[in-house]
Amino acid sequence: MSIKIKILLMLTVLALVSIGGGIYIFQALAVAKNDANIIDALGRQRMLSQSMAKSVLGNTVGKDVYQNLRKRIENLNLYVTKMRLVFTQTVASTARKSNLGLSMNPGQESHPMVPFPATFTRMVNEQFGMATASKLAIISDTPINPASAYSSPLDRRADGFLKDNPKSIYSEPVEKDGALRMIFYTADRAVAEECADCHTRMEGKPYKVGDMLGIRRFEVDFANNVAVGKQLLSPSLEEFATAKTIFIETLLAMKNGGRYPTDLQRRKFVEITAIRDSSSRTIISAVEKKYGQFLDSVNQVLSSGNPADRTVFVNATMRLSNELRRVSNDLVVRYTAVANAQQNSILWTIVISTLITLLAVGAVFAFTSRSIVGRIFKLSDEMGVLAGGNNRIDVSYIEHGDELGDMARAVQVFKEKAIEFGWEFLVDRLG
Repeated sequence: MSIKIKILLMLTVLALVSIGGGIYIFQALAVAKNDANIIDALGRQRMLSQSMAKSVLGNTVGKDVYQNLRKRIENLNLYVTKMRLVFTQTVASTARKSNLGLSMNPGQESHPMVPFPATFTRMVNEQFGMATASKLAIISDTPINPASAYSSPLDRRADGFLKDNPKSIYSEPVEKDGALRMIFYTADRAVAEECADCHTRMEGKPYKVGDMLGIRRFEVDFANNVAVGKQLLSPSLEEFATAKTIFIETLLAMKNGGRYPTDLQRRKFVEITAIRDSSSRTIISAVEKKYGQFLDSVNQVLSSGNPADRTVFVNATMRLSNELRRVSNDLVVRYTAVANAQQNSILWTIVISTLITLLAVGAVFAFTSRSIVGRIFKLSDEMGVLAGGNNRIDVSYIEHGDELGDMARAVQVFKEKAIEFGWEFLVDRLG
């Protein structure tokens, strides 16, 4: 085999080793990047379980704050109704039978008088309002007491609603001094025959028990910050919906490969290959199962109308959220170990590939030095000896079939001619 072919083969082997090593390094870098993306996605997904739970909890707190306040107003309204009924049937009725008059301002009368039931309620409310920030007023569009007339469009909206829904409660938020207050309205109805008869006589139109005489306005503090108050009144599940979408998209990408979002706006996506590690895939199945349980519990929270039941469901949801976070963390820990093992494997493979490349380069250098350069130097030395007139030297490599063998045989011919014709003849002929 010629030296040219041998060198070409060696260079080809060296090139293949270098290309193979380069290809593997690029593949290893791609694997490392994919692992880094997976670990980053799993880490963020782990936190999404808490984000979903926080959003659901915020939604529930908002509902409960308003519903609890509404329930307090219902109870207070019932208390006012019962108080007026008792006052009407006992105090006011006894006062009338005793010819003790009723007055809107008993304290300003020249002789003792008993307050009207509505007046009594107002007097109690004044004392109540001095002790708390809450206020209660009984008002009407045609009041007996002019000071109890409607004073705002809100009063009239509530009146219109309660005339159609006398057993319901009307409410609206009102901003005041940077805070948010809630205004609740209920129908003020005749609670006893005495009450209906009194209003019939004083207003000149017939009333019976149960008829609407006016409205009750309850004003209470709701939130010291308007923005917070509005958020409580209109709790949003937008954060939950976003986190839910990203969570399941990320989980499916881990399981089947594909794109997953890297931002909450879902504008940026990253492509990854599916996780192949069997232990990791087992944990993914556990995450899917726990996620399904978590969503079932969330649906129970959101569909529950009973605050007591909702509290039970919220506690279950928080527990499942923590369990979902724990199993998601197990997936992060497991795949981090897998990625680290792959990184170690990649590192050792790169080291081995580098050593093989160095050995190949060393082999080419050794072959070139020994088989080509070394033989050329030896032939050169032998030619120098022959040129010095010593024709007893043996020419090396005559039996070789490559280019150096051809050169050695040419030197041998030169030697033989020198012996046959003498050096002077050769010099004359060559000169």
